[in-house]
Amino acid sequence: MMSRSILVSGTDTGVGKTVVAAGLAAALRRRGVDVGVMKPVACGDTADAVHLKETAGVDDPLTLINPLYFKAPLAPSVAAAVEKRLVELRPVRAAWRELLRRHEGLVVEGVGGLLVPIRPRWTVAHFAKAFRLPLVIVTRPKLGTLNHTALTALAARRFGHAVGGTIAGMPMIAGPIIGFVLWQESPGRTREIALATLVCLPAAMAHMAAFAWSATRWRWPLALLNANLAFLAVGALLSLLRLPVPAVLLLALAAPTLAVLSLPRLHVPAAAVDIPRIELACRVAVAGLMAWALVRGAGELPVLLSGLLLALPIAGNVLPCFTLPRHGAAATVALIAGFMRGVHGFAVFFIALYAGLGWWPREWAYAAAWLAALVAALAVHTAAQHARRRQSTGLTSSA
Repeated sequence: MMSRSILVSGTDTGVGKTVVAAGLAAALRRRGVDVGVMKPVACGDTADAVHLKETAGVDDPLTLINPLYFKAPLAPSVAAAVEKRLVELRPVRAAWRELLRRHEGLVVEGVGGLLVPIRPRWTVAHFAKAFRLPLVIVTRPKLGTLNHTALTALAARRFGHAVGGTIAGMPMIAGPIIGFVLWQESPGRTREIALATLVCLPAAMAHMAAFAWSATRWRWPLALLNANLAFLAVGALLSLLRLPVPAVLLLALAAPTLAVLSLPRLHVPAAAVDIPRIELACRVAVAGLMAWALVRGAGELPVLLSGLLLALPIAGNVLPCFTLPRHGAAATVALIAGFMRGVHGFAVFFIALYAGLGWWPREWAYAAAWLAALVAALAVHTAAQHARRRQSTGLTSSA
Protein backbone atom coordinates (compact mmCIF):
# COMPACT_ATOMS: atom_id res chain seq x y z
CA MET A 1 0.00 0.00 0.00
CA MET A 2 2.77 2.44 0.89
CA SER A 3 4.13 2.26 -2.63
CA ARG A 4 0.90 3.93 -3.88
CA SER A 5 1.31 6.97 -1.62
CA ILE A 6 3.34 10.14 -2.14
CA LEU A 7 4.54 13.01 0.01
CA VAL A 8 4.10 16.57 -1.24
CA SER A 9 6.86 18.70 0.27
CA GLY A 10 8.23 22.11 -0.61
CA THR A 11 11.22 24.38 -0.62
CA ASP A 12 9.72 26.33 2.33
CA THR A 13 6.43 27.09 4.05
CA GLY A 14 3.56 28.79 2.22
CA VAL A 15 4.86 27.63 -1.15
CA GLY A 16 1.62 25.95 -2.26
CA LYS A 17 1.94 22.39 -0.95
CA THR A 18 -1.72 22.26 0.09
CA VAL A 19 -2.98 23.44 -3.30
CA VAL A 20 -0.80 20.92 -5.15
CA ALA A 21 -1.62 18.02 -2.81
CA ALA A 22 -5.35 18.73 -2.90
CA GLY A 23 -5.27 19.12 -6.68
CA LEU A 24 -3.42 15.83 -7.14
CA ALA A 25 -5.86 13.99 -4.90
CA ALA A 26 -8.90 15.51 -6.63
CA ALA A 27 -7.51 14.72 -10.10
CA LEU A 28 -6.77 11.12 -9.14
CA ARG A 29 -10.22 10.63 -7.65
CA ARG A 30 -11.83 12.03 -10.83
CA ARG A 31 -9.90 9.38 -12.74
CA GLY A 32 -11.41 6.68 -10.54
CA VAL A 33 -8.40 6.18 -8.22
CA ASP A 34 -9.52 5.88 -4.60
CA VAL A 35 -6.92 8.00 -2.81
CA GLY A 36 -7.17 9.56 0.61
CA VAL A 37 -5.42 12.65 1.94
CA MET A 38 -3.34 13.21 5.03
CA LYS A 39 -1.67 16.12 6.83
CA PRO A 40 0.14 14.20 9.61
CA VAL A 41 1.22 17.31 11.53
CA ALA A 42 -0.32 20.81 11.51
CA CYS A 43 0.74 23.87 13.47
CA GLY A 44 -1.26 27.08 13.95
CA ASP A 45 -4.57 25.84 12.52
CA THR A 46 -6.13 22.93 10.64
CA ALA A 47 -7.04 24.92 7.54
CA ASP A 48 -4.71 22.87 5.32
CA ALA A 49 -6.24 19.59 6.46
CA VAL A 50 -9.78 20.96 5.94
CA HIS A 51 -8.86 22.14 2.44
CA LEU A 52 -7.40 18.72 1.59
CA LYS A 53 -10.55 16.98 2.83
CA GLU A 54 -12.97 19.26 1.01
CA THR A 55 -11.09 19.49 -2.29
CA ALA A 56 -10.46 15.75 -2.49
CA GLY A 57 -14.07 15.04 -1.52
CA VAL A 58 -13.26 12.38 1.08
CA ASP A 59 -15.48 11.65 4.06
CA ASP A 60 -12.71 10.63 6.46
CA PRO A 61 -12.83 12.36 9.87
CA LEU A 62 -10.44 15.27 10.35
CA THR A 63 -8.79 13.46 13.26
CA LEU A 64 -7.56 10.81 10.81
CA ILE A 65 -6.45 13.29 8.17
CA ASN A 66 -4.63 15.41 10.78
CA PRO A 67 -3.75 13.24 13.80
CA LEU A 68 -1.23 15.72 15.30
CA TYR A 69 -2.13 19.38 15.86
CA PHE A 70 -0.28 22.16 17.73
CA LYS A 71 -1.76 25.61 18.38
CA ALA A 72 1.50 27.56 17.96
CA PRO A 73 2.37 28.42 14.31
CA LEU A 74 5.92 27.10 14.70
CA ALA A 75 7.96 24.10 13.62
CA PRO A 76 6.40 21.00 15.23
CA SER A 77 9.30 20.32 17.61
CA VAL A 78 9.32 23.96 18.77
CA ALA A 79 5.51 24.12 19.06
CA ALA A 80 5.54 20.93 21.13
CA ALA A 81 8.17 22.39 23.46
CA VAL A 82 6.12 25.60 23.88
CA GLU A 83 3.02 23.58 24.73
CA LYS A 84 5.06 21.20 26.91
CA ARG A 85 3.96 18.20 24.90
CA LEU A 86 5.76 15.26 23.37
CA VAL A 87 5.56 14.63 19.64
CA GLU A 88 4.03 11.17 19.77
CA LEU A 89 4.06 9.26 16.47
CA ARG A 90 1.68 6.47 17.47
CA PRO A 91 -1.44 8.45 16.48
CA VAL A 92 0.17 9.16 13.10
CA ARG A 93 0.92 5.48 12.47
CA ALA A 94 -2.58 4.47 13.59
CA ALA A 95 -4.20 7.07 11.33
CA TRP A 96 -1.93 6.00 8.45
CA ARG A 97 -2.99 2.37 8.77
CA GLU A 98 -6.68 3.26 8.99
CA LEU A 99 -6.55 5.56 5.97
CA LEU A 100 -4.76 2.90 3.91
CA ARG A 101 -7.43 0.43 4.98
CA ARG A 102 -10.06 2.80 3.57
CA HIS A 103 -8.21 3.87 0.39
CA GLU A 104 -5.89 2.48 -2.28
CA GLY A 105 -3.24 5.09 -1.50
CA LEU A 106 -2.63 8.50 0.06
CA VAL A 107 -1.53 11.97 -0.97
CA VAL A 108 0.35 13.23 2.08
CA GLU A 109 1.18 16.89 2.67
CA GLY A 110 4.30 17.66 4.68
CA VAL A 111 4.87 20.54 7.05
CA GLY A 112 7.24 23.27 5.86
CA GLY A 113 10.30 21.93 4.02
CA LEU A 114 12.03 18.56 4.12
CA LEU A 115 14.40 19.46 6.95
CA VAL A 116 11.78 20.98 9.27
CA PRO A 117 12.13 19.15 12.63
CA ILE A 118 9.03 17.22 13.65
CA ARG A 119 10.81 16.29 16.86
CA PRO A 120 14.46 16.59 17.94
CA ARG A 121 16.76 15.00 15.34
CA TRP A 122 13.74 13.76 13.33
CA THR A 123 12.68 15.80 10.30
CA VAL A 124 10.09 15.62 7.53
CA ALA A 125 12.76 13.82 5.50
CA HIS A 126 12.99 11.15 8.21
CA PHE A 127 9.19 10.85 8.07
CA ALA A 128 9.37 10.27 4.31
CA LYS A 129 12.07 7.65 4.82
CA ALA A 130 10.19 5.85 7.63
CA PHE A 131 6.99 5.64 5.57
CA ARG A 132 8.87 5.03 2.28
CA LEU A 133 7.21 7.91 0.46
CA PRO A 134 8.38 9.15 -2.94
CA LEU A 135 8.48 12.95 -3.13
CA VAL A 136 6.81 15.74 -5.06
CA ILE A 137 8.67 19.01 -4.37
CA VAL A 138 6.75 22.27 -4.76
CA THR A 139 8.80 25.42 -5.49
CA ARG A 140 8.22 29.14 -5.95
CA PRO A 141 8.59 30.84 -9.39
CA LYS A 142 10.85 33.61 -8.07
CA LEU A 143 14.47 34.66 -7.70
CA GLY A 144 16.44 32.16 -5.61
CA THR A 145 14.16 29.19 -6.27
CA LEU A 146 16.83 27.22 -8.17
CA ASN A 147 19.06 27.22 -5.11
CA HIS A 148 16.19 26.29 -2.78
CA THR A 149 15.06 23.52 -5.10
CA ALA A 150 18.58 22.13 -5.47
CA LEU A 151 19.07 22.09 -1.68
CA THR A 152 15.74 20.33 -1.21
CA ALA A 153 16.63 17.78 -3.89
CA LEU A 154 19.97 17.14 -2.17
CA ALA A 155 18.15 16.54 1.11
CA ALA A 156 15.79 14.14 -0.66
CA ARG A 157 18.72 12.22 -2.12
CA ARG A 158 20.39 12.10 1.29
CA PHE A 159 17.37 10.57 2.98
CA GLY A 160 15.53 8.88 0.14
CA HIS A 161 18.01 6.95 -1.98
CA ALA A 162 19.51 3.82 -0.49
CA VAL A 163 23.02 2.85 -1.61
CA GLY A 164 23.26 -0.02 0.85
CA GLY A 165 23.08 -2.65 -1.87
CA THR A 166 26.06 -1.27 -3.76
CA ILE A 167 28.13 -0.93 -0.60
CA ALA A 168 27.18 -4.44 0.53
CA GLY A 169 28.43 -5.84 -2.77
CA MET A 170 31.96 -4.56 -2.13
CA PRO A 171 34.44 -6.97 -0.46
CA MET A 172 33.75 -5.48 2.98
CA ILE A 173 33.72 -8.94 4.55
CA ALA A 174 35.72 -11.14 2.18
CA GLY A 175 38.46 -8.49 1.80
CA PRO A 176 39.52 -8.40 5.47
CA ILE A 177 39.19 -12.20 5.71
CA ILE A 178 41.49 -12.82 2.75
CA GLY A 179 43.84 -10.26 4.35
CA PHE A 180 44.10 -12.42 7.47
CA VAL A 181 44.63 -15.48 5.30
CA LEU A 182 47.35 -13.64 3.37
CA TRP A 183 49.27 -12.82 6.55
CA GLN A 184 48.85 -16.38 7.86
CA GLU A 185 49.51 -18.37 4.69
CA SER A 186 51.98 -18.05 1.81
CA PRO A 187 51.22 -15.65 -1.07
CA GLY A 188 50.99 -18.65 -3.39
CA ARG A 189 48.29 -20.31 -1.27
CA THR A 190 46.36 -17.05 -0.95
CA ARG A 191 46.59 -16.54 -4.71
CA GLU A 192 45.01 -19.95 -5.26
CA ILE A 193 42.15 -19.07 -2.87
CA ALA A 194 41.63 -15.74 -4.68
CA LEU A 195 41.32 -17.56 -8.00
CA ALA A 196 38.94 -20.11 -6.48
CA THR A 197 36.80 -17.23 -5.19
CA LEU A 198 36.62 -15.84 -8.72
CA VAL A 199 35.69 -19.28 -10.04
CA CYS A 200 32.72 -19.34 -7.63
CA LEU A 201 31.69 -15.70 -8.06
CA PRO A 202 29.06 -16.45 -10.73
CA ALA A 203 27.49 -18.79 -8.17
CA ALA A 204 26.94 -15.79 -5.90
CA MET A 205 25.16 -14.02 -8.77
CA ALA A 206 23.00 -17.11 -9.33
CA HIS A 207 22.17 -16.99 -5.61
CA MET A 208 20.97 -13.38 -5.84
CA ALA A 209 19.04 -13.89 -9.07
CA ALA A 210 17.30 -16.94 -7.61
CA PHE A 211 16.34 -14.96 -4.51
CA ALA A 212 14.99 -12.11 -6.64
CA TRP A 213 12.80 -14.35 -8.78
CA SER A 214 11.64 -16.39 -5.79
CA ALA A 215 10.73 -13.16 -3.95
CA THR A 216 8.12 -12.42 -6.62
CA ARG A 217 6.26 -15.62 -5.72
CA TRP A 218 7.16 -16.86 -2.23
CA ARG A 219 8.08 -15.69 1.23
CA TRP A 220 11.67 -15.22 2.36
CA PRO A 221 12.37 -18.72 3.83
CA LEU A 222 11.65 -20.43 0.51
CA ALA A 223 13.42 -17.67 -1.42
CA LEU A 224 16.48 -18.13 0.79
CA LEU A 225 16.41 -21.91 0.31
CA ASN A 226 16.17 -21.58 -3.47
CA ALA A 227 18.98 -19.03 -3.52
CA ASN A 228 21.39 -21.23 -1.60
CA LEU A 229 20.51 -24.30 -3.65
CA ALA A 230 21.30 -22.28 -6.78
CA PHE A 231 24.57 -21.12 -5.21
CA LEU A 232 25.68 -24.66 -4.39
CA ALA A 233 24.60 -26.07 -7.76
CA VAL A 234 26.35 -23.40 -9.85
CA GLY A 235 29.40 -23.47 -7.57
CA ALA A 236 29.72 -27.24 -7.94
CA LEU A 237 29.31 -27.01 -11.71
CA LEU A 238 31.98 -24.32 -12.05
CA SER A 239 34.36 -26.33 -9.88
CA LEU A 240 33.92 -29.36 -12.12
CA LEU A 241 34.40 -27.40 -15.37
CA ARG A 242 37.96 -26.31 -14.45
CA LEU A 243 37.90 -23.32 -16.78
CA PRO A 244 41.21 -21.74 -17.86
CA VAL A 245 42.29 -18.68 -15.87
CA PRO A 246 41.46 -16.08 -18.57
CA ALA A 247 37.95 -17.51 -18.86
CA VAL A 248 37.53 -17.42 -15.07
CA LEU A 249 38.55 -13.75 -14.93
CA LEU A 250 36.30 -12.72 -17.82
CA LEU A 251 33.32 -14.62 -16.40
CA ALA A 252 33.83 -13.05 -12.97
CA LEU A 253 33.83 -9.57 -14.53
CA ALA A 254 30.79 -10.24 -16.72
CA ALA A 255 28.69 -12.13 -14.15
CA PRO A 256 27.39 -9.08 -12.21
CA THR A 257 26.18 -7.31 -15.36
CA LEU A 258 24.59 -10.47 -16.75
CA ALA A 259 22.93 -11.10 -13.40
CA VAL A 260 21.43 -7.58 -13.26
CA LEU A 261 20.01 -8.08 -16.76
CA SER A 262 18.40 -11.35 -15.65
CA LEU A 263 16.41 -9.79 -12.78
CA PRO A 264 12.62 -9.38 -12.94
CA ARG A 265 11.51 -5.88 -13.97
CA LEU A 266 9.47 -4.48 -11.09
CA HIS A 267 8.69 -0.82 -10.41
CA VAL A 268 9.77 0.50 -7.04
CA PRO A 269 9.47 4.16 -5.96
CA ALA A 270 12.65 6.07 -5.15
CA ALA A 271 12.31 5.77 -1.40
CA ALA A 272 14.59 4.55 1.32
CA VAL A 273 14.51 1.04 2.74
CA ASP A 274 14.41 0.95 6.53
CA ILE A 275 16.18 -2.13 7.92
CA PRO A 276 16.17 -3.09 11.63
CA ARG A 277 19.42 -2.99 13.55
CA ILE A 278 19.30 -6.73 14.18
CA GLU A 279 20.06 -7.24 10.47
CA LEU A 280 23.57 -5.85 10.95
CA ALA A 281 24.05 -8.05 14.03
CA CYS A 282 23.06 -11.12 12.00
CA ARG A 283 25.48 -10.16 9.24
CA VAL A 284 28.32 -9.64 11.71
CA ALA A 285 27.61 -13.01 13.36
CA VAL A 286 27.63 -14.89 10.05
CA ALA A 287 30.76 -13.04 8.91
CA GLY A 288 32.52 -13.82 12.17
CA LEU A 289 31.71 -17.51 11.86
CA MET A 290 32.95 -17.62 8.27
CA ALA A 291 36.12 -15.70 9.16
CA TRP A 292 36.85 -18.11 11.99
CA ALA A 293 36.37 -21.13 9.69
CA LEU A 294 38.56 -19.72 6.92
CA VAL A 295 41.39 -18.40 9.09
CA ARG A 296 41.52 -21.56 11.19
CA GLY A 297 41.31 -23.89 8.21
CA ALA A 298 43.15 -21.89 5.55
CA GLY A 299 45.99 -24.36 5.39
CA GLU A 300 43.76 -27.44 5.59
CA LEU A 301 40.52 -26.67 3.72
CA PRO A 302 40.49 -27.49 -0.01
CA VAL A 303 41.18 -24.37 -2.06
CA LEU A 304 37.85 -24.55 -3.90
CA LEU A 305 35.93 -24.84 -0.61
CA SER A 306 37.71 -21.75 0.71
CA GLY A 307 36.85 -19.93 -2.50
CA LEU A 308 33.22 -21.03 -2.27
CA LEU A 309 32.99 -19.72 1.30
CA LEU A 310 34.51 -16.38 0.33
CA ALA A 311 32.13 -16.04 -2.62
CA LEU A 312 29.10 -16.80 -0.41
CA PRO A 313 27.06 -13.54 -0.32
CA ILE A 314 26.63 -12.98 3.41
CA ALA A 315 24.80 -9.68 2.96
CA GLY A 316 22.84 -11.38 0.18
CA ASN A 317 21.74 -14.09 2.59
CA VAL A 318 20.74 -11.71 5.38
CA LEU A 319 19.65 -8.35 3.99
CA PRO A 320 16.98 -9.51 1.49
CA CYS A 321 15.40 -11.69 4.20
CA PHE A 322 14.62 -8.52 6.16
CA THR A 323 13.71 -6.45 3.11
CA LEU A 324 11.21 -8.86 1.54
CA PRO A 325 8.70 -9.16 4.43
CA ARG A 326 8.98 -5.46 5.35
CA HIS A 327 9.04 -3.80 1.91
CA GLY A 328 7.94 -6.37 -0.67
CA ALA A 329 9.38 -7.94 -3.79
CA ALA A 330 10.01 -4.73 -5.76
CA ALA A 331 12.19 -3.20 -3.04
CA THR A 332 14.00 -6.53 -2.60
CA VAL A 333 14.80 -6.79 -6.32
CA ALA A 334 16.03 -3.17 -6.31
CA LEU A 335 18.29 -3.95 -3.35
CA ILE A 336 19.64 -7.07 -5.06
CA ALA A 337 20.33 -5.09 -8.25
CA GLY A 338 22.40 -2.65 -6.19
CA PHE A 339 24.24 -5.53 -4.57
CA MET A 340 25.04 -7.03 -7.97
CA ARG A 341 26.41 -3.72 -9.25
CA GLY A 342 28.63 -3.53 -6.18
CA VAL A 343 30.00 -7.00 -6.91
CA HIS A 344 31.96 -5.48 -9.79
CA GLY A 345 34.20 -4.05 -7.05
CA PHE A 346 34.36 -7.49 -5.40
CA ALA A 347 35.45 -9.12 -8.67
CA VAL A 348 38.06 -6.45 -9.42
CA PHE A 349 39.44 -6.80 -5.88
CA PHE A 350 40.13 -10.52 -6.25
CA ILE A 351 41.39 -10.18 -9.83
CA ALA A 352 43.84 -7.47 -8.72
CA LEU A 353 44.90 -9.54 -5.71
CA TYR A 354 45.43 -12.63 -7.86
CA ALA A 355 47.50 -10.66 -10.38
CA GLY A 356 49.37 -8.62 -7.79
CA LEU A 357 50.50 -11.60 -5.73
CA GLY A 358 52.21 -12.93 -8.84
CA TRP A 359 54.36 -9.80 -9.14
CA TRP A 360 54.57 -7.75 -5.94
CA PRO A 361 55.09 -8.21 -2.19
CA ARG A 362 51.92 -9.20 -0.35
CA GLU A 363 51.45 -5.75 1.25
CA TRP A 364 51.56 -3.97 -2.09
CA ALA A 365 49.28 -6.51 -3.75
CA TYR A 366 46.68 -6.26 -0.97
CA ALA A 367 46.68 -2.44 -1.02
CA ALA A 368 46.47 -2.38 -4.81
CA ALA A 369 43.49 -4.75 -4.71
CA TRP A 370 41.55 -2.38 -2.44
CA LEU A 371 42.42 0.60 -4.61
CA ALA A 372 41.30 -1.23 -7.74
CA ALA A 373 38.02 -2.26 -6.07
CA LEU A 374 37.31 1.34 -5.04
CA VAL A 375 38.01 2.66 -8.53
CA ALA A 376 35.76 -0.02 -10.05
CA ALA A 377 32.93 0.75 -7.62
CA LEU A 378 33.15 4.47 -8.38
CA ALA A 379 33.14 3.78 -12.11
CA VAL A 380 30.04 1.58 -11.85
CA HIS A 381 28.31 4.16 -9.63
CA THR A 382 29.11 6.96 -12.10
CA ALA A 383 27.88 4.90 -15.05
CA ALA A 384 24.63 4.14 -13.22
CA GLN A 385 24.13 7.84 -12.48
CA HIS A 386 24.65 8.74 -16.15
CA ALA A 387 22.19 6.04 -17.19
CA ARG A 388 19.57 7.40 -14.77
CA ARG A 389 20.12 10.93 -16.08
CA ARG A 390 19.69 9.79 -19.68
CA GLN A 391 16.53 7.92 -18.77
CA SER A 392 15.18 10.96 -16.92
CA THR A 393 16.01 13.23 -19.87
CA GLY A 394 14.28 10.85 -22.25
CA LEU A 395 11.17 10.75 -20.10
CA THR A 396 11.12 14.54 -19.85
CA SER A 397 11.51 15.07 -23.58
CA SER A 398 8.84 12.51 -24.40
CA ALA A 399 6.46 14.19 -21.99
